[in-house]
Amino acid sequence: MVTLSCIVLVADRTDSYAIAGITSGALGLANVIAAPARARLVDRRGQRFGLRVLAIGYALGAIAVLVAATLSAPPVTLVLCAIAAGASAPPVGAAMRMRWRLLVTRPEDVTRAYSLDAVSEEIVYTLGPLVSGVVMALTVPETGLAASAALALAGCFLMTSTSTRPPAGAPRDAGSAKRLAVLRAGGFVPTLIVTSATGVVVGSVGVIVPAQTAPHDTLAGILLGALALGSGIGGLAYGARAWITGPRIRLILLTVAMTAACALLAAAGPVAVLGVGLVVTGLALAPAMVSGYLVADTLTDDRTRLEAHTWVNTAVNAGAAAASAVAGIVLDHSTPASAYLTGAVVAAALLTLGAVGIGPKARFKIRRRAEAADPVR
Repeated sequence: MVTLSCIVLVADRTDSYAIAGITSGALGLANVIAAPARARLVDRRGQRFGLRVLAIGYALGAIAVLVAATLSAPPVTLVLCAIAAGASAPPVGAAMRMRWRLLVTRPEDVTRAYSLDAVSEEIVYTLGPLVSGVVMALTVPETGLAASAALALAGCFLMTSTSTRPPAGAPRDAGSAKRLAVLRAGGFVPTLIVTSATGVVVGSVGVIVPAQTAPHDTLAGILLGALALGSGIGGLAYGARAWITGPRIRLILLTVAMTAACALLAAAGPVAVLGVGLVVTGLALAPAMVSGYLVADTLTDDRTRLEAHTWVNTAVNAGAAAASAVAGIVLDHSTPASAYLTGAVVAAALLTLGAVGIGPKARFKIRRRAEAADPVR
């Protein structure tokens, strides 16, 4: 809910999509920068304490953005409040996947579990824009951020009402050398660069669609929900398929498809065509994310896997945050078509850079299922 709610509220109060995009981008960038520290907090103190404390901080930050926008505060104040919210965003996705790792053990079940996890998140991402769009249309723009803060609190407290045991022998607080070792794992940084390209597409769409449909907030919510709907469908299909290629090459191919679809959105005129285009774009989103997590699994063990998954999320959020700011600036000076093409060009550049680094580890070869990094039946 937060991206659409923030963009609609700030744009409505400031009459500038550049400020709205920069504010939303600041929230996402703070989320990116603080992600490793938040992951270490959860590792040290456990999910119950860590996620609840962070959820409270996030809710307070979101309310601060709401108040600042309502009072027509200077843009710098909006950005600082957004940074506070983003820095406290709880790493729910990584925490959920760590719970899945404790519930299933067979590699084929891990792939399916991650896919189901991605689909469940996409259901939330489908409902979020719809709910925020309807709420803001029926009330006032401030209601969207207020509702997202309340739901974040409720969700984290409910999720941590049950506990799971950490993997046997996992350290309470790995040293800085251990943490840096995650990034030094062969092929991991190029993988993060590729996953950031998917974030660029998502961040671009998140700003451009509300601008295209303004002042119809409900329509913007429906269209953004179409992107998540496509992602959910793609995630189900991905988890059901017996893959015989490695996750690295799947990540590259899926990101190529998503980047191409973003470029084609520039030619989508009528709303119905745009909606179909967003569904098609979303088809590769959840599968690309799952592929990124599976690559992280092949490079880490239980002691560093939570941080590795957090870095994958961080890369996606970094791409989305940068794209939000860039798309907002382009929209203020050009057309939505130009903004879509800009996002596609940036995503293609990141994809190319990352694929070159992954290349030696991602040759196009079909392996026997028993030898695959994530075999499935």
